Order: sequence, then structure tokens, then C-alpha cells
Amino acid sequence: MDKVDGKDRWLNDFIDNLHDPFFILDEHGICKYLNKATEKLFLKPRQSILKKVIWHEPKMMTYTSLYIKFQEVISTGENTQFELFFERTLTWYNVEIYSSANQYAVHFHNITSSKKKIERTMQCCNSLFDYHPDAVHCLDLKGNFLAVNKSFEEIFGYTEDEALNRNFRLVVHEDDLERTLYHFENVKNQIPQNFDITCITKQGEKKSIHITITPVIINKNVVAVFGIAQDISDQIRAQQTHIKSEKLSFIGELAAGIAHEINNPLTTIKGFLQLWKEGSIYYPDHYSIFESELDRIALLSNELLTLGKPLSQQMKIIDIAVVLQEVTRLFQKEAELKNIDISCNTKENTYNLFCNEVQIKQLFFNIIENGIDAMDRGGKLVIEATLSNNEVVISISDEGKGIPPEILNRIGEPFYTTKEKGTGLGLMVCYGIVNQYNGEINVTSRINSGTTFSIKLPLANTSGGVND
Repeated sequence: MDKVDGKDRWLNDFIDNLHDPFFILDEHGICKYLNKATEKLFLKPRQSILKKVIWHEPKMMTYTSLYIKFQEVISTGENTQFELFFERTLTWYNVEIYSSANQYAVHFHNITSSKKKIERTMQCCNSLFDYHPDAVHCLDLKGNFLAVNKSFEEIFGYTEDEALNRNFRLVVHEDDLERTLYHFENVKNQIPQNFDITCITKQGEKKSIHITITPVIINKNVVAVFGIAQDISDQIRAQQTHIKSEKLSFIGELAAGIAHEINNPLTTIKGFLQLWKEGSIYYPDHYSIFESELDRIALLSNELLTLGKPLSQQMKIIDIAVVLQEVTRLFQKEAELKNIDISCNTKENTYNLFCNEVQIKQLFFNIIENGIDAMDRGGKLVIEATLSNNEVVISISDEGKGIPPEILNRIGEPFYTTKEKGTGLGLMVCYGIVNQYNGEINVTSRINSGTTFSIKLPLANTSGGVND
């Protein structure tokens, strides 16, 4: 290509003035053509390279990746592309070799700038990983540690060498292992997870840890799991101290309420006993009064037992639609006797929650029972479940006498109720259950028109994660 006719000279000039090195070799590696940029690449003038075996100019070119790739192209006849670091000029190149009729065009494109940007980005990522105050880690799809940072050792006590290739079971408390496995399986379905667990350090210390895990996705496939473990032990202890303080305050209020609720029937019984002793009344004629007041004390006692009874914390996936249907069937007979039309409508097939089934049934049982008790003259009680974003919304509406505004604002507090013989403790239990699952209860009511309880609970996705 040294000598070209006039019509091709413009092409020769174009290639010769390219900023990228470009040269042509035969199958022996003899240079047939090179442009000006190639002279700069090899730090030699054109005459020292042209018509000579390129692997001898400069020395030590033989058996480099360029030489090896060139031999592969000769052998296969297929074009190739690869990255090459040229130590002579401290430059990164993207190299392309094209084959045509025993002639091989070699094109070097300088990618040093982009390589430096990638390197700076990698340094930033590595710095963020290494010096993050939380335990940052990477897991394979079996849950084995691929990488951990310095904070991991500070929080859990295991060095990098001790943790690598070992499963996350190493640090998870056995009581939280099943739930952790559940979240880990979910994140492999490309949905990030957030949850709190108890972990065990190398020294055997229990720590409260907030876990965030996200999928590492390459070509639309999850290839690993990236995690951040935050030690929230101090925060939990502070919350527990605050909760204890609130509990003591609540116990004081509850004790005062209980004393008041029990004292009223006791005062009645005591008064009648005094009159009976004085002979002012004939005791057998007042059995009904005694029984009524004793029933009141028994009711309060039973509600307190229910409130204090520890519930099983066994958690599993349940379908709220099924639970609603089951609880509704329990009230069918009672509703018929009171001329109440009770219906349960679920517009979707499933509403999966990760929860304790006993608690959820207690929640719906208490609210439906209140709705039935509010309808002395019959009416309709409608139960509906719908989806809203990542939540299931359950509405329970009755056509009862409604709740006065002064009581509506204090729904969920003990001893605030519209029931003549109620205590308000049942709704307090309901609010506690919903709060436990990061849910929400809203109540709307109109006097003589009815009341609607709207309960929002976060869904658990069987193909994804619980919306913590």
C-alpha cells in the first residue's frame, strides 16, 4: 500500500492521519503498511518497521497477547477483538484484528481514558465497600460469603479469612434462621429485602441486626446477593427502655381502670348484702342483680386473661381470603338468629400474608363480633378484601348504631366502648396485632348509620419478599 494511484490516495491519507495506530501484516507478521500513529506506538520510524517482521520490532513482542491473538486469527480465519496494555507507553488499547486474503489489518484504539474512569469508579466502590460502617458483604446463591468488609469483623468477630466460603448460618440465631432463609429465597427472585433478626457473634454475644439484601443482576440473571448488616442493638435497647417506661405508665392507667370497673359491681353486691343482713330486703328476690354484677366481674376477668395470654409467634404464609371466609362461617348462625345478613367478598384469588394465623383470626373475630353486637335490629354486615399497591385492605362494615365522636377518637384504648357490658380490651388487642405487622386501622362511623373498620396489612409475595 506504499504506492497507490490517485483515486485511492485520499483513502491512504485518511488512514495515515488517523489518531489510532493502524497497520497491515501478512501471515508471517511482515508489515505491509503502517500509518503515522503506528510509528508512535512502537517508538520507531516507518523505515524501521515496514517490510520487517513486526514481532522483532520492538524486541520482546513475541509471545505477547498481541502475538498470540494474531496467531489465533491465522489459525481460525476469524476476526478478533481484545484489550491490551502497552507497557512502553503505559496505554490501554482495544485491539481489533481483521483477516482478508492472507492479509491482516490491525487497529489499535486508545481506551486509557475510559479505563481510568472505570478504575476510579472501582476505587470508589471498593472504598465504599471496605470503609462502610456497617457489615457489607456479598453472598453466592447458596448463601456462602464471597466477600466481607472490615466492619463485618468488628460487628460479628469473624475475620475475612474465617468468613469466606462459609454460609450465613454462621452468624444467624437459630430462632431466626427459617425467616432469614425465607427472605434469602425471595431476594433470588430479584426483589430486595429488609428485615430485623438476632445474630450471634464469634464470642457468643447476641446482637440485633437490620438486614438489607439486594440481588446482583447480570444479563437479567441473579448471580449473587449483596447485603448490608446494621447493628441496631443500642437502638433496640433504647426502644425497649422507652417501651418499658410506656408500659409502666399504661399499667398504672389500666390498674386504675380495672379497679374502677371491678369496684362498681362490688359496691352493688356489698350494698345489697348489707341490706340483706339488716333484713331490709329478701335475698332470693335479688338473685338476678347479684348474678348480673358477678357476670360483669367474670367478663372483665376473662378479657384480661385473653389480653395477657402469650400468643404463638409461629409465622407462615396464609391467605387472608381463606381466613376471612373461615371466620365469617363461625358467625353465620348467630347472624341468622339476629336477622343479620353477613357476606364476605374477596375480589382476588389470594392475599398472602406472612404472619401468625391465630393472631390474624383473633383480629377479625373481635371486629366482626363488635359489628354484630352493634346491630340490635338486624341489618347487613359486609366484609371485603381488596389490593392496594403492596397491601391488602380489609373493610368490615355494619349498619349498627354507630360510635359517638368522643369515643371514636379513643378507640383502641382500654375501657372506651359503646357496649353496655364491654371493656374495650378486645379492640386494644386488635390495634396491637395490626401494629405488630406494620399495618394500619382506620375507623369511620355515623350515629344510627353504622361503622366501618378499614385494616391495611402489608402483603408477602410468594415470589418475592415481605414488605417490611
